[in-house]
Amino acid sequence: LLGVPGASKTVLEATVPYSTTALSMWLGEPAKSACSAQMAKRMAHRAFERAVQILERESEEQGLDVASSELPVALGVACTASIVSNRVHRGEHRCYIAAWRKEGCTMYHLELDKERHRSRLDEEAIVSRLVI
Repeated sequence: LLGVPGASKTVLEATVPYSTTALSMWLGEPAKSACSAQMAKRMAHRAFERAVQILERESEEQGLDVASSELPVALGVACTASIVSNRVHRGEHRCYIAAWRKEGCTMYHLELDKERHRSRLDEEAIVSRLVI
């Protein structure tokens, strides 16, 4: 995500609320089902809100009138996944990715075939490529 020079001109913030408690604190509300389309959408909306806050603050710091100036495009992207782990998953290996912008939300869903017996690293690579 940050391996490309100049990423700071595009990426405002990257947060990984990994535990249920961290996710609940980041969202500001209880997180029940971590790997779901609804959770990805909630997370993307929260990321979008943060992006808008950051862009507004940066505009203010530059002396721009936030109300009348055109802010750069804000985008909140979130991913939640259930992939290879050190414990058996009851459901499918899957991921949900949401991209939230002021016009609305776009959702992506991918199910990974457990019978392929991929490694954690392999499944992380697949999900990461879909996010990027």
